[in-house]
Amino acid sequence: MSQEFKAIQILPFTGAEKQQLIKLADDARKSYAIAFKLSSVPDPKWAEMFMINWHKEYGGGTLPRIKGNAVYVNSAIHNLQNALNALKLVTAETNDRFGAVVGKKRIEAAEAHRLKGESKRAAEEAMTNALDKLQF
Repeated sequence: MSQEFKAIQILPFTGAEKQQLIKLADDARKSYAIAFKLSSVPDPKWAEMFMINWHKEYGGGTLPRIKGNAVYVNSAIHNLQNALNALKLVTAETNDRFGAVVGKKRIEAAEAHRLKGESKRAAEEAMTNALDKLQF
């Protein structure tokens, strides 16, 4: 979390991904595990926050699963747009909340670094004064 946080996005399907999904379709009434690619592999804390946000928004039914740079969701074909909309909503909420946490931690780290520097300078000054006053 020490680096700059870049918001995670859900990427559109490539032509090859669409073709693969079409090939796998065999019953319009059944539910399919659909992998939506993410713009990057999420930080484990982001993934945890995503799951918490999903549960708050949609309850404990079928939860999406994050693996690598993809989020998997079970959906019927006729409900794909709703599933994508839900993923986009929770992803945006998670980006906002996670970004705020990262920003706060960055500010806290900068302040701790500043205080440590001040403490070191004060200690160096005190040591210099003490050494200068020594009488040999």
